[in-house]
This record gives sequence, C-alpha cells and structure tokens, in this order.
Amino acid sequence: MAERRLGLLQSLRERHPVSTLALGLAVALAAALTVNLGHSPTEYKVGQTLGRAVTARVPFRIPDPQLTQSRRIQARDNSPNYYQLDAALLEDLRGRLTSVLTLARTYADEPERLTDEAAKIRIVLDEAARAELSRLAAGDSATEYQQAVDRVLELLRAQPLVEASDLAGRRTSTNAILMDPDRQTEQSVHINNLRVADAETIASVAEAAAAPLPAPLRPSIQQSLTRLLSEGAAPQGLYRFDRALTAQKGEEARDAIPEQFTEFPANAVLADGGPISREEHALLGAEHAAYIAQRAANSRWPWGADLGRAILAFVVVASVVGNFAMVGVKQRPNVVRQVVTAGAMVALLLAARLVYVHAQTLPAQVTLAPLALAAALLAIVYRRPGLVYPLIITLALLITISTRRGLEFLFVQLATATALAALLRDVRNRGQIVGAGVVAAVVAGFMTAVAGLIQTQTGPYILWIAGWAAGATLAAAFVVEGILPAIERAFKTSTSMTLLEWCDANKPLLRMMAAEAPGTYNHSLLVGALGEAAAESIGANGLLCRAG
Repeated sequence: MAERRLGLLQSLRERHPVSTLALGLAVALAAALTVNLGHSPTEYKVGQTLGRAVTARVPFRIPDPQLTQSRRIQARDNSPNYYQLDAALLEDLRGRLTSVLTLARTYADEPERLTDEAAKIRIVLDEAARAELSRLAAGDSATEYQQAVDRVLELLRAQPLVEASDLAGRRTSTNAILMDPDRQTEQSVHINNLRVADAETIASVAEAAAAPLPAPLRPSIQQSLTRLLSEGAAPQGLYRFDRALTAQKGEEARDAIPEQFTEFPANAVLADGGPISREEHALLGAEHAAYIAQRAANSRWPWGADLGRAILAFVVVASVVGNFAMVGVKQRPNVVRQVVTAGAMVALLLAARLVYVHAQTLPAQVTLAPLALAAALLAIVYRRPGLVYPLIITLALLITISTRRGLEFLFVQLATATALAALLRDVRNRGQIVGAGVVAAVVAGFMTAVAGLIQTQTGPYILWIAGWAAGATLAAAFVVEGILPAIERAFKTSTSMTLLEWCDANKPLLRMMAAEAPGTYNHSLLVGALGEAAAESIGANGLLCRAG
C-alpha cells in the first residue's frame, strides 16, 4: 500500500506540476467564497406568478417615505412662532415718560409751554396731568414717579402684544414663544392668548399699563401710549415676529422627526396569488431580509447555510480538477493559459453573483450571459470537448448555487452553453460567431419557456424571462466577436479565422514569394495542402499545419 501511494503521488507530480494543482485549489477556494458574496436576495421576481398567497414568516417593517415626509412637514408647520421683544421701543417709552417730569420742573410756571414741550416728545397732557406733574416736580416724589414708570414698563413687557404679521398667520402652530433678549428669557403663550396689535387692543393695553400711575396722569399717559404704539402704516406690537428664527426652529423640528416605518406582523399577507407587482416585490424583499436576520440571530450556526454552499462549490471544482489530474495530459501544460482561464472563470462567476444580488428587478436568466461568454471562450481557445464541457458544467453548477435556483435553471444553462460551444469549435469567420449566438439564443429562450411552463407561470411572464434569456445569450456572442483579438493574445492561441488570414495569398510576404520564387511558392502550397490532409486524417489541426 505504501508503494501504491508513492506511485500515485509520483504520477500526479509527473502529469501535473505543483503550480497546476495549486491553481486548481485556488480556484476552488475562490468559487467557495464567491457563491456567498453579498446579501441573500429574495427568490421572487416582478411579474412572477404565485400559485398561492405569500404571508410574512416574521414581523418586519419597511420605511414609509410618504409618512415620513408628512410627519416632518407637520412638525415644521406646528413648531412655535417666535417673537422678539422690541427693547428699543420700551426704552424709548421709558425716556419719554421720564422726560415729562424733567419738563415739569423746567416749565413749572409756564403751563402752556409745558404742554407744548411735552407734545414735541409726543406726550399728551391735559390740565389735570399738568397739575399732577407740577406737584410731583415740586415735591420729593421723583423716585415715586420713576417707580411708577418702571411698573408701567413691566406691565407692557408682560403683555403679549404682537405685531399683525401675515407670515405668522400662515403657520398652523398653536403656541408662540415670546423672547426677551435683555433678560434672556422665553415665555410660551397659546396663540389664543396673544393680543394682535390693532386700535382696540392697543387702547386696552395702554389702559392696563397706565394703572400704576397717579389717577390724574392715567388718561393722558394712556392716550400717549396709544398714540405711540399706533404710529406708522400699521399698529406696532411690543413683540415682533422673528421670521429667521421661526424658520430655523421649524427646520430643526422637521429634522428631529426620525424616519417613519410601516409595521407588518407575522402572517400578514404580502402578495396575493397571481403576478407579483413592484410593491409586492418590495415587501417580499424586506420580509426576506428580516427573516434571514432573525434566523441568523436565533440559530446556533447562523453561517451554516453559507458554509454548506461554500463546501459544495469547493467540492464541485475540486472534483473537476481531480478528474483532470487523474486523466493527465500528453504534453506540458501551458501555465499562462491555465492562469488566464482560471481567472476568467472566477471573474465570470463573480459577475453572475453580483448581477443576481444587485439587479433584483431583472430575472435570474440574465446570468446566462456570463455562462455563454465562458462557453464561447473555452470552445474557441481549447477546441477539445473533453476539456470544454466539464468546465462548462462546472461553471453552470456554480452559477446555479450562486443564484439559488433549481434544476430547471441548470438545464437551461447547460443547453445554452452546449449549443454555443458546439458551434464555435472551429471559428473561420466572424459571421459564424453571430450565427452561433443566434442559435444559442433561440435554445436559451426555448428552454426558459419550457422551465416557465414547468413552474406554471403566466404567458406574459414566460415571454419576458425567455426574452431576457435570449437577449443575454446573444449579447454574449457579440461581446465575444468584439474581443476575439484580445482573447487570442491573452490565451496565446490562434483561431481558425486568424490562420485563414495568415494563409491569404494577398499577404505581402506571399505575394513577394510568388513573384520572386514561383517554384518555391507553388511547392509550399502543395506541401501545405498535403500537410492539412495528413493532419486531419489523424485528428490534428489541419489548418494550423497548412498555415505553418
């Protein structure tokens, strides 16, 4: 047994270098990682027919943009209106009321002059008010009068007398904030308690404010305050509407509202039986994400499913690599070609996975494009069925695992890739690539339609997914035609189309040979024809022999 093990290891080393086996292991690991890349999207698609209603497996919620916008606009419009106290107006009133007493001292013996001077500062004095001011000025009652003036101003400050602002009236707030910048205080007042400045309201406020003054002064001061507060095009309040601050606070209230969600309990119906709409698809996707999250939170091995798929992908690739290693090759492998081929296969698998994860509005049939591209590349580069078809089957299995599809999708992939690979084994003109793409597209569309019938889908949905399958396959053929020169350089191979171009008699070297050495030229043509026939008789590449 020891000799047999040693012989197997020696055989593997002789048939395949360590670099080849290491490359196979790297591809298997890359495939295991790729099949679980990204999140796990829902298997449902827009337009897909459901045989029964689908209910929520777990409670979940989804963002509600309309509700969020409505709540934020409501919060902005319901934020309080802000009013700033006109401190300059109060100080102006204080100065005028204080100056009256000074005028009374100055013109104590000239009552008429006192009246005129008081009128200049817009204070109205009747005979009783003049007499009272003269009494206060003659005695030691200045301090008493000043205290009375301070109480008048305090009463005015406490009155929620606001200006009549159209901007404030447009808002739906039920509260107002009265701000006193001097005292750094804020007072919240219900809008029903605000006193909007008009002639009647100003007169009432002036009457209440004049109460602390001596009785003879009250009518004159009341009339003076009424006039001072009513000056201008419109009555001015003690508190002015602060448009900028109100807007700022409104935006802050708007931004403070968090994103709103619509809640769905478990067993809520998410989609009725029939074609899936876009709204239902969004609900199914949100429910699927919540289900995956809850299952991961409640499971002892939340990574169990991903690990299983990764092991499955690793085993598939390792089995194919092991099969190639056991069969062996008769010639030294081309390491560059192997590396490029492995990189291309992993890149196409990655592309299929990313398309499936991020293109949820598209059917899974769009992943036929990477497989068709791989089938065309392998058929053009290797032209050996024993190597091409195992690689195609391997990639089809990996894409099926990546897209979480069933056997029907696997058979669609295999039929499409097989048709394309069989028609591109010997490419002699560009039209052949397009023709093979058309045939493979028809096969893809037909097999997809058959799979749709098996799944009891509706006619429109079957036509939709069949069209995507055919279009993706045909698009892959056009891509191959466009990048064919790059394929030949990357894989260091020559297609039959390139060999035919080399055999073209209009090539400068052949034209010079025909003109200067016609005997050698004709001899070369004859030997080339004989060599082509001999190579084809033993299964070799006759066109390559002829071109050489």
